[in-house]
Amino acid sequence: MDIQSQNRIPEPSFEFHISRTARDRYQFPESLYSARGKAIFPNFHAIRLFAERMNRARDLMNFPEQAVQAGQIGAMGLIDEILHLVIHLYREQKAPLAGREALKWLQEHVDPEELDETLLLFIDEFPPLAVYHRRVTPQEYLEGSDDNVPNRELLLEELLLLWLADSNPAYSPYDELFNTDRLKAKALFPHIIEELERFFETQPVFGPENQNLIAMLRSPAEAV
Repeated sequence: MDIQSQNRIPEPSFEFHISRTARDRYQFPESLYSARGKAIFPNFHAIRLFAERMNRARDLMNFPEQAVQAGQIGAMGLIDEILHLVIHLYREQKAPLAGREALKWLQEHVDPEELDETLLLFIDEFPPLAVYHRRVTPQEYLEGSDDNVPNRELLLEELLLLWLADSNPAYSPYDELFNTDRLKAKALFPHIIEELERFFETQPVFGPENQNLIAMLRSPAEAV
């Protein structure tokens, strides 16, 4: 991929990862998912259908407080899109090779085999469509690429955004969508996040407060 195509601003969408467990429970329609396995909402009607599907599986007669609000689902999708856009702008304006260099940093600072094991677990817990339907194995997906960008590099960004969602207290009512218990049980997962934070401390700062990228991405949830 050349720098110009890599830095092209993506078309806006409302999307976020959904765990395999939640997908199996709610049986969301196939049209909801992108090739990478993320729920993608082209409009508010799709968000309402998503919320209704979740509500039908819940005992709202006895537990009305568990009702899923379409506006909150839309807000989470919008936040994910904004964070992706911030990362895109960071690459465009500050560090075009940040993703590649972050992967290289991790491969030098953690056991590469354990790194791959963590990424494989992420693929299994939040599977792309081809993996979910067993058309490719997690290992085959890990070794692949998308538009000439290695999937390992793309998965790191998604892993980071999943960690941001899971650590955001406002997302707690929807924890089942972003559940990272199996990832947290793997000792390397928090270490990967720590090493990514160390890596971005070596990179150009970004944003109105001149923070490293991860600190900037976390700052709205910490402020509110």
